Amino acid sequence: MATASPDVETEVESSPTTFSLKSGPTFSKYEKMTEGTRLFAGPEIGRIKEWVAMEKIHGANLSLTVWSKGGEKKREGEGGKRQDVGVKIARRNDYLKDGEQFFGLDRQPELLMALHTSAVKLWDLMNDDETTPTPQSITIYGELFGGYYPHPSIPPLPNMISIQKEVAYSPDLKFCSFDIAVNNGNDKNYMNYDDAMSLFEGAGFMYSRPLITGTMEEVFNYELGFPSTIPAIFGLPPIDGNLAEGIVIKPLKDSTLITRKGPKRLIFKRKIEKFSERRALPRPENHLTSTREDEKWKGTKGDEIKYEITALITDQRVLNAITKIGQPVTKGEWEKIKTELVADVRDTLKEENEELIKDCDDVLMMNEIKKQCGIFIQQYKKRPKTNF
Repeated sequence: MATASPDVETEVESSPTTFSLKSGPTFSKYEKMTEGTRLFAGPEIGRIKEWVAMEKIHGANLSLTVWSKGGEKKREGEGGKRQDVGVKIARRNDYLKDGEQFFGLDRQPELLMALHTSAVKLWDLMNDDETTPTPQSITIYGELFGGYYPHPSIPPLPNMISIQKEVAYSPDLKFCSFDIAVNNGNDKNYMNYDDAMSLFEGAGFMYSRPLITGTMEEVFNYELGFPSTIPAIFGLPPIDGNLAEGIVIKPLKDSTLITRKGPKRLIFKRKIEKFSERRALPRPENHLTSTREDEKWKGTKGDEIKYEITALITDQRVLNAITKIGQPVTKGEWEKIKTELVADVRDTLKEENEELIKDCDDVLMMNEIKKQCGIFIQQYKKRPKTNF
C-alpha cells in the first residue's frame, strides 16, 4: 500500500472522530455482540451460507491501533520500537496511558514489546501491496487473558494478576487476536475472517481458530459445555471441569445488515449457564397501585419493567465491567464499574424489550436502573470473591 506523505500533519475525519499523523486516531471501541438473532428478522441473514464459530475467551478486551507516522523505517535504538509507525493499546472503552495499571500489563515489558512488534509487522504486511492506498489506521481487536492456572504441576508465577479465575488458560498473561478493523474517515470496516487470520499468522499473533465452519444452523447448534481448547495450545496439562465460556459466531465474510435499530454487524455469542447475564426470578404480580413511587409508573408495565431490570443485574455483568475497567479499589473506581453496569443493563433492556418499555419515561427507567445497580454493587462488594 502507498504510504502517507511524511511532511503533512493531517486533521481529517476518522473513525469515530479525528486523526493526526503524530497522535493517531481517536479511540473506536469493539461493537457489542448479541446473544440472539431477533434483531435480524429479514431473509437476508438466511442467505449467508458460510459461518464460523470460535471459542469465546473469558478475559479483558484489548486492542492495538496502528497507523503510519510518515518518514523512513527506523528503530529507537537496536531492537527498539519502529519510529515511523504508531501503536496505541486500549482496553474496552479507552486508550491506556503509558504505565497505566491494567491487570498488571504494565509490568509485562516482554509481552508489550511482542504486541508492538507483531502489530507493526501486521501493518507492514497489509501495506506490501503498493497498488492499494494505505488506510489511515487499523485496529487489532483481541482478548487479554490468563494469569491463573491451578494445576499441581504448574507453579503460580510471582506477582501475577489474573484476569479472572472462572476459566483457567495460562499461568502468565496472554493475548489472543480475533478481528481487524480498517479505518478511513468515518468508515470502519472489518476484514473477512480468513484474511484477518492469515495476517495474524504472518505477524506472529495468537488468534482465534475455528471450532466449526458450516451453515448458520450447524454453527449455532454447536454443543456448548466443552473443555477449553486454549491450555493445550500452550502445552499445559488439562484441568477437570475447565469448561469454555462459550462461542463467538460470525459469517466467514464480514457482514452488516440493516435492522429496525439501524445497521448492525453480524456477530453473536453463546455462553454456558455459568456465565449467564440474566437471573432466573419469579414473575411479578402486577400490584403497582398505592404508593407515591408506584404512581409514577402508571400507564406503563411497571412491574414487568422492574422485573426485567432486576433479572439483568448479575454478578457476571459486574465481572464484565471489571474486565473493561480494571480491578476496582477506590470509591471512584467502583463508580466507574457502576456506570459501566448501568450502561450494559440499559442497552440490553432496550435491545430485548423494545415493546415492553415503549411507553416508559426514559428518566424514570434510568433512575430505576441506577438505583438497582447501586444496591447490587454494594451487596456484591460485601461478598467473598473467588473469581478474581
